[in-house]
Amino acid sequence: MHNFVSIKEAFNTYPELAKTRKAVKEIEVTEKFFSIFPEMVKVIEPASVNKKVLLLKVESSVLRSELRLNESVMIGKINKYFNEERVKSIRFIR
Repeated sequence: MHNFVSIKEAFNTYPELAKTRKAVKEIEVTEKFFSIFPEMVKVIEPASVNKKVLLLKVESSVLRSELRLNESVMIGKINKYFNEERVKSIRFIR
């Protein structure tokens, strides 16, 4: 007799899908960025997440400096939104 599992259960538990789970979680951070920070929609472009480092494109050097000062607050909001550590640091790029 076969034990059937849901796709969700398989995705969340099968060890061979670990890399795929990681990739989905990284992409989800950039996709949900403006749900967390709607006020930044016109000034920031979330580029990617790799090894828990979020890359954000910010043209203004003044804004980059201000965001660096608030990096830990931003990381906290992102991780709280997902209820797990998705981001450890942020790099601000042009």
